[in-house]
Amino acid sequence: MEHIRHMKIGIGLWVVIMGFGVSASAVEEATIPLGYQHIGNSDCFGCHRYDSRLVGPAFKDVAERYREDPAAPQKLVKKIREGGAGNWGPIPMAPHPTLTDEQLRQIVQWILSGQQPPTEAVPAQGPAIALPTAPAEAVEYKHLIRVEGLAPITHLPPPPVPADNPMTEPKVALGRLLFFDGRLSGDGRSSCFVCHNPQLGWGDGGGISRGYPGSLHWRNSQTLLNSAHYNKLFWDSSSMSLETQAKSAATGGVGGNGDESMLEMRLRFIPEYVEAFRAVFGTDQPRMKQTWMAIAAFERTLVSDPKQVPYDRYIAGDQAALSDSAQRGMKLFHGKAGCVACHNGPLASDQKLYVLGVPENPQVQSDPLAQITHRYEQYIKGMAHDVYAAADRDHGLYYVTKHPRDKGKFRTPSLRELRYTGPYMHNGMFTTLEQVIDFYDAGGGEAANKSPLLRPLGLSAQDKQDLIVFLEALSMEQPLTMPIPPTPPYQPLEQESTR
Repeated sequence: MEHIRHMKIGIGLWVVIMGFGVSASAVEEATIPLGYQHIGNSDCFGCHRYDSRLVGPAFKDVAERYREDPAAPQKLVKKIREGGAGNWGPIPMAPHPTLTDEQLRQIVQWILSGQQPPTEAVPAQGPAIALPTAPAEAVEYKHLIRVEGLAPITHLPPPPVPADNPMTEPKVALGRLLFFDGRLSGDGRSSCFVCHNPQLGWGDGGGISRGYPGSLHWRNSQTLLNSAHYNKLFWDSSSMSLETQAKSAATGGVGGNGDESMLEMRLRFIPEYVEAFRAVFGTDQPRMKQTWMAIAAFERTLVSDPKQVPYDRYIAGDQAALSDSAQRGMKLFHGKAGCVACHNGPLASDQKLYVLGVPENPQVQSDPLAQITHRYEQYIKGMAHDVYAAADRDHGLYYVTKHPRDKGKFRTPSLRELRYTGPYMHNGMFTTLEQVIDFYDAGGGEAANKSPLLRPLGLSAQDKQDLIVFLEALSMEQPLTMPIPPTPPYQPLEQESTR
């Protein structure tokens, strides 16, 4: 089960059986392979395997646990759809809101059957690799609103690519494999995927991110969508590039908790990786610096397609791309609501850092794992004893600069793809766009050095609804997702080849 498998014949078999009207029991048997196929497409294999425990339990263990429980199907459907805490360990399960009732039924049916995975299968394939192009396609904007002194929200250009890490298809393909490989973590199970799930907007769908097993993160897991366009990464802008961000996430104590020497040695015992690193980087053995470069190259392909974004089509001349409500929201965004003051430029973010007075997430003060992490993070960031011992708030940029004026400052997030990337704010405090707009309509929260840009807005109920419709029009009409690729297995090597 080291490889993720998908059925060649599952769908065809289902169609044939349905067409010949065989018994219900035979139909049920035929849907089991489809359930397995849906599991692969839903990224379940990032946390589970059939016969071995990863971040979550092995599927065969789930089948055994629920073998005598007649309510098991309903329980599992609810668990898969809604996610949340369970009794299998400290890591909450991510929700899967995009699965249909039929897909959920088939998934649960395969899990509870206890059957081995189908044998006639092919590896999951991701979408074709699309490398950035330059220069960007010239666009004559027709319906663009411009505000003096602010960069307009135009189409995203091709993401910038550093000169020392040029992008090639083989490098991106290698980075995609590494991104989903749990062996780039301390426990060998916590891949980048765990906190950046394609099915959950390339975040993890929770308020406070789940973090490394046995811990809990202290901030919201930001989406990777369009992250290639940021000049700095993380909520406090503490990382200078996707390359350094990948390293920080994989080796951080509440992220991947990996030791680079161990991670590098693991890669050297995977022949497919040794060959791929040699082909991409020209080195005899995988190196961790190259690992982060490959992952960053893959992440630079996770960008919005303007042809699928209603707002981008509208400003390029497609009058019908935005509804009347969205167009009213667009005017509010640039006018009365004042959102454009911080959310400007192609990314819909000025990438600056502000104090908003966002309330602290109560989970940080009520969950022991979160309390531990909150104090640990402040301690390693050099805070004085009275600060990390209290750990009553997240000081944001202050950890980087140590300047009092920066307490509580966090970077303006992009508004692109926010339809798929909730919860919102640095601590996931708001689960809906309605809550976000209510917060800004009230003039933000309470904070000593709150940004003067925040003021009560006096928005009507219709204004708020129009704003939401416009904000959602900044996202693609279909989310960018992909299945988890198969992870190549370890292979014992001759002694001299590991030197």
